[in-house]
Amino acid sequence: MTLTDDEIDGIKAYIPRLCIARWPKGFKPVPIEKYDGQTNPREWLQLYNTAIRSVGGDSYVMANYLPVCLNPAVRIWLKYLLEESIISWGDLNRKLIESFQATCNRPGNHFDLTRIKQKTDEPLRDYIKQFCTKKTEIPNVPDQQIIVAF
Repeated sequence: MTLTDDEIDGIKAYIPRLCIARWPKGFKPVPIEKYDGQTNPREWLQLYNTAIRSVGGDSYVMANYLPVCLNPAVRIWLKYLLEESIISWGDLNRKLIESFQATCNRPGNHFDLTRIKQKTDEPLRDYIKQFCTKKTEIPNVPDQQIIVAF
């Protein structure tokens, strides 16, 4: 079986113009965790953007290097997008966010704190540690709600 140039050089979902990247000399982005669809795609893309831009990459480089930073399940998503359905890096960002926003783990809310109860024979120190750990995972909880939950 022989591979065509398209199968070797490009992502079928990209329009041909998007597949042409000018790779910066010595391109070597800092390693980042591969995107797995479980984390917030907006946050991951922000980190990815920073990593690629910090070594001189532009939107074309970001689009073409992206598959290297995706885990296999997310690469399959990219592979099976409609042919030439991605016209820009911004377009790819929007589609990735739309596809994975619902599957990512979300931070909890103040009600999660109320569910933490000290067990009968649990040391107070362990209970406080568990409560404080959960509290750090929940953004923007007013002090009053934290006190009520404790």
